[in-house]
Amino acid sequence: MSMPFLAFSCTSCEFKGSSMAVWGRFSYDNSAEPVPLKRRLAWCTSCKDLVPLEVLPTETTVRELESEIAHKAKIVADFMTKAEHQKTWFQKLLGSSVKMSAEIQDVDFQRSYREDELKDERARAKFLIDRRSGPKCLLCGSEDCLELPTKISPRGTDRAPGPPMPIGMKHPRCGGEFLVEHSGIRISKRLNHRVYDREGTLLRVLEDR
Repeated sequence: MSMPFLAFSCTSCEFKGSSMAVWGRFSYDNSAEPVPLKRRLAWCTSCKDLVPLEVLPTETTVRELESEIAHKAKIVADFMTKAEHQKTWFQKLLGSSVKMSAEIQDVDFQRSYREDELKDERARAKFLIDRRSGPKCLLCGSEDCLELPTKISPRGTDRAPGPPMPIGMKHPRCGGEFLVEHSGIRISKRLNHRVYDREGTLLRVLEDR
């Protein structure tokens, strides 16, 4: 399956990078079952490039996910209760089930997706409870990294890209400003599975099939 990606550049130099840096499967090596490794796009001073950076679990993230799940579950439950009360006597006689609207189906899907995220976050927190080091570049292992802004929304769409726009971050040791745009390209590539130990050190790279 082909996927779109974001293209990054600099206002003062020839730098080119992309969001494909975080593509692939990343996990921690665990005897029971692999623990999903969360990452985000960042600038690594050692690599001098955009890289996947570890995102370590926090109590705040767990609480936020729990709160969001509870909120979305209440929206769905309230809709179902209201819809049940609004049934006609004939629908009640036939035992017709309540159908979710497209909007509520989307909310319920988001709730389910967040529950999967929460499960992974708790698994990471348990596995990394004795972690000593901070988040690392998942390419070179350096901790000298700068996270890119969490919300980057380029102009246009992946099918109709707009002009490059600033992301609100300077290019380290350059002085220029990072720009981002939809690449306008969808590519299909074989992705690797990168496996790390508890301290974020790369152990092996497997070819996903």
